[in-house]
Amino acid sequence: MFTGIVQAQVPLISVQGTDELKELQLILPEGECRENVTLGASIAINGVCLTVKTFDYSTGNVAFDVMKQTLDLSNIGKVVEGDWVNVERSATFAKEIGGHVVSGHIDGQLQVVAIDKTDENCKITFSYPEKYDAYLFDKGFASVNGCSLTIAEKDEAARTISICYIPETLARTNHGRLVAGDKVNLEIDRTTQAIVDTVERLLEAKNQS
Repeated sequence: MFTGIVQAQVPLISVQGTDELKELQLILPEGECRENVTLGASIAINGVCLTVKTFDYSTGNVAFDVMKQTLDLSNIGKVVEGDWVNVERSATFAKEIGGHVVSGHIDGQLQVVAIDKTDENCKITFSYPEKYDAYLFDKGFASVNGCSLTIAEKDEAARTISICYIPETLARTNHGRLVAGDKVNLEIDRTTQAIVDTVERLLEAKNQS
């Protein structure tokens, strides 16, 4: 489980393998990102829950294997050496949850269609697949590249959502590096999904009775 509060953005130092299985390597920053890392631990990379394969305590070098299903579903399948990714360690008890509960299981991808940026404000607009329409709404939230964010606007006709960013989020995460055409990982809120799906099933059952 994660909170959607990204702890760092770092460049990938190695991407090896095939479309069936890839190995990613990166350097975890000193501090909380390196604390008590163990083999088999879960770390979110761009919001994708990955399992630690190897870890070098002296350098912070960590490696993950990524299977085909994850490569096909998320933007991890397209990353190359030098790309910057968001990092979050798994949540622990007795710590503040500043975002929302995130599973690290990606539903699909959004695509950047517009970036409106001034010295003080930044709004990024993303297109989304139709199947996620019921789960995305104004003032709702979602995990985008592993970052817990609030949806500022939704255009149902255009099938887009817009998110407004504070400078801290742009500096801490790879959202500040996005350009039009980029794809980002989406995890819809599981509570919202459960409520929407339950209501839809109840309405369907009522209509059939």
